[in-house]
Amino acid sequence: NIVAVAVASWPMLAHLAVIALAAPPLRRQVAYFDSQGVIQRGPVPSSSPRVYFPVHKSLSLIAGAPGALRAAMLTEEQAGTYAGDGGAVLACIGRASASSPLGKRAAELCGSVPGHASLWLLDLSHLQAAPDLPGEWLPIRGGAGAYSVLEKLGDDDEAAALASVRGMALWHRSIPHCAKCGARTEAKRAGRQRQCTSEACGARFRPRIEPSILVLVTHGDKACLGRKAAWPAGRYSTLAGFVELGETLEEAVVREVREEVGLTVRRDSLRYVASQPWLFPCSLLIGFLAESNGADLRVDTAELEDAGWYDRATIAHRFGQLPEPTDSAVHVPSFVSLAHTVVGAWLDEAA
Repeated sequence: NIVAVAVASWPMLAHLAVIALAAPPLRRQVAYFDSQGVIQRGPVPSSSPRVYFPVHKSLSLIAGAPGALRAAMLTEEQAGTYAGDGGAVLACIGRASASSPLGKRAAELCGSVPGHASLWLLDLSHLQAAPDLPGEWLPIRGGAGAYSVLEKLGDDDEAAALASVRGMALWHRSIPHCAKCGARTEAKRAGRQRQCTSEACGARFRPRIEPSILVLVTHGDKACLGRKAAWPAGRYSTLAGFVELGETLEEAVVREVREEVGLTVRRDSLRYVASQPWLFPCSLLIGFLAESNGADLRVDTAELEDAGWYDRATIAHRFGQLPEPTDSAVHVPSFVSLAHTVVGAWLDEAA
């Protein structure tokens, strides 16, 4: 099967190439947190019934048994006085499509037809202690890239919703004051914006994302993987870095590879794979494959503990194992990461 990836509305991606993936594919071709339109982000009717995803500081409310976790969702009645508390932050992230499990579950909770219920953040971070609600307060992302909750969720679209409300909560808490005049800001337009409360100013603010590139550099039948010292033993991943102001994505790929491992990649070899919202706290990752002109590595030890070349067999041997191995044998991150999707695309090319 030939999968053509194009993002025509984004000028920086105007030269994206076609990625040829072998059929049948061995790996997931859609990045985690990509709901593929299940979460419809546009405006919702004010009359739409609501379901809430509670957040308290860095924690999300999770329900279900180990191995079959679910995002805890509250009806308007269950949210009760919490949603009416002046200190809580409410924000709509859209609604789930009628045919999706998430849309059907939301409809069942609030007694509406599928696709009508809207999905809302209920940020209770102003409370000193997390309130006693049905479920358990857990971090959806642990330290050093641990994703135990996300890896055990039964529905990928619920993961996308959890990440979206968490990211929205972090954004709201990051700008309590106006950057122009210093007055307080408040949530507006169903929580999708914040606005300065000063009548003389009235500046409006929208959520911002920080674009970052992620690239698997190849040379012949081998790929370059690096690791950071804080990561679990044996974990190696693609190279990555933030896009600098005024820089194109292509320029960022070439620069980051040169800075981190001393390699030169050919711009005409860049192939777009997928993108992923990475709201920890506010990144958009854009994943590429790229071919290096040479194989001599010069590792920047301020950025990476180690980097090396690995053949397909070595990488494929433990690809996708869950739980993630804890020994020192080389393995890439789990399916939660965009690196997993990019590496999987490369492995599939030889299938």
